[in-house]
Amino acid sequence: MLGSAEIWVPSKDKSIIFAAPDLVYNYITEHGYLPPEGFVSAVMIARESPEWDSSSECEKRLELAFRS
Repeated sequence: MLGSAEIWVPSKDKSIIFAAPDLVYNYITEHGYLPPEGFVSAVMIARESPEWDSSSECEKRLELAFRS
């Protein structure tokens, strides 16, 4: 199932949502890919604040997008 989804990681202030393929870990460890610094920082911060709910955040953003 890997390769068919993406992960979302919020920036520290949650104003930006970074998206990456679910295989990003493989790209980094096996192929030497270096993600942008903002993404790396967001991942490190997200590890320490697990209260972010990507499902409800996705619903909110989709609702806003379709409302416009």
